Amino acid sequence: MNTVARVTFRPRARLLSLLGEQLISDQAVGLIELVKNGYDADATRVDVAIMGLSATESTRIEVRDNGIGMSRIDIEEKWLSPAIDHKERQKKTKSRSSRGRAPSSRATSS
Repeated sequence: MNTVARVTFRPRARLLSLLGEQLISDQAVGLIELVKNGYDADATRVDVAIMGLSATESTRIEVRDNGIGMSRIDIEEKWLSPAIDHKERQKKTKSRSSRGRAPSSRATSS
């Protein structure tokens, strides 16, 4: 049985500063960000497929990884609360992922 729950988007004051400093500036940076997201999800593999290059209006980029999806708690406490410095907190406590990876050096809350 699927249960739908309401969650709240909780932006912080720090968000405006981060948006100005770390906006994705172009498509290449956006693609790199998607690959980094796979790493953050503890993926051992990230595949990027670029299709339809002969006609730019129909070009598609597909990014797939075998990472671990976010838990409900992660979504509520991190993703819906942009500008929370959870990665900086993980670094200070030397927290590791399930594969032993240190948090990435990015300061965004992905």
